[in-house]
Amino acid sequence: MSAGWRFEWSRSWEALSAGPALEAWRRLFRSTRANAFQGPELCAAWAATLGPHAKAEAVVGHATHESGAEALLPWMVRRSAGRRVERRELVFIGQDLFGYHDPLLSDAALGPSLWREARQALSGAADQALFRLVHRPWPHHGVSATEASPVLDLETVGSFDALLAGASANHRGDVRRRLRRLAERGTVELWIPGPDEVAEARADFEHGFVPAYDRLWSERPSGNLLGQEGMVAFLGRVLEDGLAGGWSSYCALRVNGVSIAWHLGLCHDLELYWWFPTYDLDWQAFSPGKALLALLIEEGLRRGMRRLHLLTGDQAYKRAWSTRDGELRAVRWNSPSARGSLFGVYDAGQRLLAKVK
Repeated sequence: MSAGWRFEWSRSWEALSAGPALEAWRRLFRSTRANAFQGPELCAAWAATLGPHAKAEAVVGHATHESGAEALLPWMVRRSAGRRVERRELVFIGQDLFGYHDPLLSDAALGPSLWREARQALSGAADQALFRLVHRPWPHHGVSATEASPVLDLETVGSFDALLAGASANHRGDVRRRLRRLAERGTVELWIPGPDEVAEARADFEHGFVPAYDRLWSERPSGNLLGQEGMVAFLGRVLEDGLAGGWSSYCALRVNGVSIAWHLGLCHDLELYWWFPTYDLDWQAFSPGKALLALLIEEGLRRGMRRLHLLTGDQAYKRAWSTRDGELRAVRWNSPSARGSLFGVYDAGQRLLAKVK
């Protein structure tokens, strides 16, 4: 049976900022049920700032189906050195930072055939593939459970009070108590800068968000993401380009005009993505991060927000908002090449040895 998909691959990061692939990408992003992590501007920001440090090669695919359907595959091959041989892994651009790893597809019913034929088309370019956070549809092979990713649906919620009324009594009381305690310290305000306030937002980011994030995470075992080369530049570009273009969201919780908690996220199609929150440790006793999230949800409801994506990390403070699971899976495969088959046999043996131990 002949393949239904035809692939054209761009192996340069420049493909994310110019050329035919970018034109198709923007068209698909506007016309399909896309998520914010599929946005070409976000991926271009990653490639320009973090890409040079990623030890990875761009593999951006534009696929056309015999039915007329299209797909955009914003992928890359990253290399990792083993004891004797280098391994090439196909992943989504920004893999560890981006909350969803779906291909951008005009016809969801063609998802399984797209995965299958892309695997064949890239058999010589990568030994394995790993897409950790993929929505339906996915192929029947190479799928395993992955992290929970809670989503808060707001389309049917009339108001913030109605949302709280549907939560547990403990959560309802906790939210109101935290907001009341902050109000006892002064005037509480959620500042959400618009496209004409990019310079002020950038200053708040550099002098507030960044040092607070550094202080909060530098002493934790998981480490500080901002210490990664290029990360501050990436987030700064997301803030500036995203605010100007309407695809990022920045806010600060302020008490008496002083920022004490922050969030840098993404937005698309009236959906908000809870991505990089932080807070001032001096205010930790007041749980400013939880207060900021509550006020952000309240403001989102006023602005007609349809969903809040709380992304991976199944923390209790997320589930307290009566979320649902995002139905994500991991798509994994070994290349049908000889190298891919050998890595598959080796990895299966390592898993077996781990079970025996």
